[in-house]
Amino acid sequence: MLQSMPEPRHNRRMRSWMARFGPLDEMFYILIGALALLLGVGAVYLNWQKAQQADLLARQNRRAVSLIRQFQLTIAEAEAGHRGFLLTGEESFLAPYTRAMETFDGQLTLLREMGPSHGPIGARFPLIERLANQKIEELTTSAQAGWLGEWEFAGDLVEQGQRLDTSTRLRDAMSEVELATLTEGERLTQTTLSSMRMAAVLAVICCIGLFGLFAVETQRVAARRRAAEHASAVKSAFLASMSHELRTPLNAVIGYSQMLQEEAEADNRLTDFQDLQKIESAGKHLLELINSILEMSKIEAGKVEVHAAAFDVPELVGEVVELVRPLAAKNNNTLELVLAPGVIRMFSDVVKIRQCLLNLLSNACKFTHHGKITLRVERVIDGQHAFLRFDVMDTGPGITAEELSLLFEPFHQLESTPVRGKGQGTGLGLAITRRLTRMMGGDTLVQSEPGAGSTFTLSLPEETTPGALHSALPLRASEKPTVLVIDDDTAIHGLVRRLFEKHPVDVAVARNGEEGIAMARVLDPRVITLDVVMEGADGWEILRRLKADPKLARIPVILLSILDTHGDPRGFLADQVFTKPVDVDRLSGAILRHAAAGRAQSALIVDDNPDARILLKKQLQSLGWAIYEAADGAEALETCAKVLPGVVVLDLMMPNVDGFEFLSRLRATDRGRATPVLVVTAMDLDTTQRQRLKQQAAAVVSKGSLRGNDLIAQVLATLE
Repeated sequence: MLQSMPEPRHNRRMRSWMARFGPLDEMFYILIGALALLLGVGAVYLNWQKAQQADLLARQNRRAVSLIRQFQLTIAEAEAGHRGFLLTGEESFLAPYTRAMETFDGQLTLLREMGPSHGPIGARFPLIERLANQKIEELTTSAQAGWLGEWEFAGDLVEQGQRLDTSTRLRDAMSEVELATLTEGERLTQTTLSSMRMAAVLAVICCIGLFGLFAVETQRVAARRRAAEHASAVKSAFLASMSHELRTPLNAVIGYSQMLQEEAEADNRLTDFQDLQKIESAGKHLLELINSILEMSKIEAGKVEVHAAAFDVPELVGEVVELVRPLAAKNNNTLELVLAPGVIRMFSDVVKIRQCLLNLLSNACKFTHHGKITLRVERVIDGQHAFLRFDVMDTGPGITAEELSLLFEPFHQLESTPVRGKGQGTGLGLAITRRLTRMMGGDTLVQSEPGAGSTFTLSLPEETTPGALHSALPLRASEKPTVLVIDDDTAIHGLVRRLFEKHPVDVAVARNGEEGIAMARVLDPRVITLDVVMEGADGWEILRRLKADPKLARIPVILLSILDTHGDPRGFLADQVFTKPVDVDRLSGAILRHAAAGRAQSALIVDDNPDARILLKKQLQSLGWAIYEAADGAEALETCAKVLPGVVVLDLMMPNVDGFEFLSRLRATDRGRATPVLVVTAMDLDTTQRQRLKQQAAAVVSKGSLRGNDLIAQVLATLE
């Protein structure tokens, strides 16, 4: 029976502590963290505001001091020129006086305009203006008297001005303004420094608080992780015990049912014999389910190891084919083995490879009726690596795009159909197959279309080495546009795959830069997404090598990084930069735009519904193409005669010339024979119409199914 595993003491203490402080405590920490963050942001904002205000006032004070000093210099120059003229009587001394008079009014106006916004100037400007005008009037009157030769009168005016002491009073007023300005500037500087120190202290306190909260949350996460590991260990122990407890009676059920079948057959009890066969079949099915669950549990717990050894490949596949042949004959299928030249030996886990091949061939036999199943094996060289490719091809009903996206999920079964039947399999075979092949450094891929059969592919390295990559290189460039994801974060792999799982776009993944460069040379992807922070060669080095390779330099590269790299000069080689966590809609749009770049320069939208044309146009505008519109087939043909579009997005139901006639007439012209056409229609097409469109259009999609970036993805696939 199942023995519960003892829980570590520190786990029990942490669990007790977490039980004491439940969800309310967690909410409290969230609120405290948010408050600390808000205070920190507020301190930084106030600091910035103070700095802006201090900078503005400092610039204003500097300008005020400069204006006062210039004004003082102007008055001094006017007095010096005036004095020289009166003492010598020579007109040359009037030159500095004249220059000062020319700038006097402008400087006085500047001081007047600055007065309302500058306290020291505003408070003393009326006095300065009155004294300055009085002084200028004295100088002007005496200078005019000297010019007329009335030197005695001019001297009297100068003496009168000296008695009034206008010059001294004016200098004192301007000196007071300058001193008040400098004092205010010093006070403002001290106030600003004090505010900045307080803001800095507050920011430090907030950082310390956030660090403390982070430390507490780290402990909580660690406790949850240990609890999850403990639960996983308990689950594994439970499954191991359960499988043992169930296998024993099931083996007895199967064994006794077989013995009873022999007796029933000998006694010619046909009804009993058939019932016992059903019991045996149900027992075997249940035993298969138990074995699959246990194996999946072991794989997820990391308890399955790869035991590599050299073996003969033709011998292995011949054995597998012979084992499956009775199952193929049960549904009137023919089974064929095709061995390409060069397929001789492998160094890998022969048991796991046999299991994977049996899973794929058994599925093909169960879902195919009166058809053909082919196992093709070939050797492929990719750079310095040799791979063996096992293709299991059938002529069965095929698989829809929606089913393909979930095909390798545990316990997922294909939708029941009259052809497939109901309740066939456990839903674990394909999930186990993919996980086993990835453990051996390979991968399991699938290509299928409804009504056109399916092809499952095992791609495995000819020599499996310890620490082999979990993601094998796809060995052939796809007919669909390919996006290559170079990232050691499996979450990003899943994210990009989900973005395009319903689109006619293939996604290949690499866990490090070296593998990514090798895959890029084989796949010729339309776009590469590249993580900056990776083990081994980082993203910057891989980006440099990609752009230095003449074959790869033209491929757009989108950088994904947890760091803010927008200001890093090394990023100028990238076509776009995203900071994690990324906005998935922006990321998918960017990938599709870069993938479509250079594939075409224009598109023609043909639809009699103006609202539909506007919607399609909005979806395509982000590509930067020239977008043309036509309300029916006749107008579209006229547009194609003038400007041949790179792609045509066509509706079928239109007045005058409908979509079918437009296609026929377009294909009859030399210019339009090779123009890609994507049909977007709401029509319920029959078999004849679909066959006709298949010959003349690149793809047909339902008008109501296009959302977000779906149209761009369909157009991109149409251009391949």
